[in-house]
Amino acid sequence: MADEFFSLFDDSAEQSHTPDVEADDDAPTGKKAKKTFTIGKGKSKKKDASSLIGTNDDTKLKLDTGEKQPKITIVGKKSRPDDIAETLEDLASMLEAGESEDRALRTLAHHYAKFNVGKAYQRSADLIARGETIKAALSAQTDTFPRVVRELIGAASTPRDLHRNLRRSAELIVESSDIRAQIKAALFKPMFMFGIVIAFVIVAAQWLLPTVADVFTSIGSKTPKATQIMISVGGQLKWAFVVLAVVILLWFVYWYGFGRKIEAVRIWKDRMAIRAPLIGPINQMQAAARFSDVVSVCLGSGIPEVEALEIGARACGNEALQAHVNDHIGAQKLGNAVFADVADTPLLPWNFKNRIEVSPSPRERVKVMSELAKVFHKKARRRLNTFADRVGPITEMMVLGIAAVVILAVAIPVASFAPQMMGMVGG
Repeated sequence: MADEFFSLFDDSAEQSHTPDVEADDDAPTGKKAKKTFTIGKGKSKKKDASSLIGTNDDTKLKLDTGEKQPKITIVGKKSRPDDIAETLEDLASMLEAGESEDRALRTLAHHYAKFNVGKAYQRSADLIARGETIKAALSAQTDTFPRVVRELIGAASTPRDLHRNLRRSAELIVESSDIRAQIKAALFKPMFMFGIVIAFVIVAAQWLLPTVADVFTSIGSKTPKATQIMISVGGQLKWAFVVLAVVILLWFVYWYGFGRKIEAVRIWKDRMAIRAPLIGPINQMQAAARFSDVVSVCLGSGIPEVEALEIGARACGNEALQAHVNDHIGAQKLGNAVFADVADTPLLPWNFKNRIEVSPSPRERVKVMSELAKVFHKKARRRLNTFADRVGPITEMMVLGIAAVVILAVAIPVASFAPQMMGMVGG
């Protein structure tokens, strides 16, 4: 459950699906063709990188048939985001130093052989040996590299662009990882305290308060009104927490079962992530920063506006924003909208459109989008600091309030019981 909450800030790669394969032409007549694919040597038709990272982001390389696929595939230990970022920077450095693409990839595969990123570099090197480009080979590793990495790699039109985009991808991965780590650190103590209080409320409502009421009944005395109210409040709190826990559990069962496979549900979830209090501004600024960053890179590489918007939408990490940009692209293609109209949505910061409308030329637009990316990255950091400063006091106030209710629920019956006992003794 906690992993799903923190996935709002996670920049991990999307889950991979079974690769597309072709039927074996040598299969006997009347029998179902056996599907196999090869990752090693073999002949392969050269594919353009744009066909692998187009509108359908999950498109995979169709590998040749003929080699039997092993029944068990050994997958390396999952790499941390910092490890992936480090490998991207190392790859950029080696390529800038004149190292061949194949040797650079195999070097990284050797150093990170125990991790899944090493396996990804090994597969990429094998694809390059079969005639694929480095952009196509790296973009095919959808189970390892985050989408923003694959989109920036695909947007590179020259070797220099590729080196720059590799470094920028590493920076975006590290930033996303840092934000996620800071949110975890800010929430750990409040969530721990809140969990203890919830447990105490349930114990008090289930056992302590009914025991106090039984004491009054055993001595033949009527339970005081204040005691009855506190017992009722404690019981309602208990069931409120139980219902909340059940609702959260059902949501995660639904989400992991089939909800995340439905596009409308994913869009609604990402829209709520931007509108959520405290956390929403962080998500909004992070999505806007990534969108601006990728679009500026694409425009600087000579990619047309519509295609740049499409790539930026896929790389922003928010499907609600992606759906809005796709709708805008359709309107812009028909001539019913201009580039700046993409900002007509509450999913993006309010001042986004003001900045891009004042850019008179494509060159100036690249500069403005790059500056906006830097501004939104800084704002995301400030929103994160604000979140860390506020979530602690707010949660502590909630915890103290609930604790006060529980203490009163126990103290009031005891205070009411003492006078009656004194009366019985005096009588």
